[in-house]
Amino acid sequence: MKMNIKRFHKLDNFFEKEGYRGYEVINPDAKKMFICNSFTSYNVKDFIKHNPEYGLIIIKFLKPLDEKLTDEVTGKDEIIFLESNYSGQMEKYICNELGWRFIDGLTISHKRKHDLYPFYMEDFDEFKTK
Repeated sequence: MKMNIKRFHKLDNFFEKEGYRGYEVINPDAKKMFICNSFTSYNVKDFIKHNPEYGLIIIKFLKPLDEKLTDEVTGKDEIIFLESNYSGQMEKYICNELGWRFIDGLTISHKRKHDLYPFYMEDFDEFKTK
């Protein structure tokens, strides 16, 4: 039991000790933010270059979850999770752990693909400003 407690205490100050963030933010001043991980970020970065009203948060790892992530979404209008699974595991995990559903004025939506194909540039056409 003592060993388990010791292991979990290592995670308490992980980000301060390591000097590392569990996420990366691109265009932090945008009012609408995409959240994704992995290779999906490459196409989103290209989309953001042509649509500066959007920003991007790339999740580098989920455990331990960096609580400073909430500071990045506070004051935003909309958060859009991009996931390659049907159930939206990342969205559920982050929203439950950090309580994002209770942030006033924040709209949380998603775009999911579960056909084993990656996100292509055409998948972002619905987000373009007309």
